[in-house]
Amino acid sequence: MLMEILSGVIKMLHPIMPFITEELWHSLAGYIRNDNKNSSVMSAPWPEADESKIDEAAVKEMTVVQEFVTAVRTIRSEMNVPPGKTINAAVKVISDEQKKFH
Repeated sequence: MLMEILSGVIKMLHPIMPFITEELWHSLAGYIRNDNKNSSVMSAPWPEADESKIDEAAVKEMTVVQEFVTAVRTIRSEMNVPPGKTINAAVKVISDEQKKFH
């Protein structure tokens, strides 16, 4: 799994950092799944998402968490609270589904 992720990151970084990613690609050629071990990262296929692995429940939960963090940051900014200062926050949830979050 690590090599799958690393090869995807190398492919995506290649347009930005071509010399470094090309060197990494050839150094890891024995570990990365690739049809032609002598090929360049430039000719490797672009990573594609596997839509079947998307967890809709997790996406929904993370959206709620992101909205909460955004709201807290907005309030802190409006109240001129320094970013490093610890605060106590009370959260009121309106649905039973949200009560399950920890």
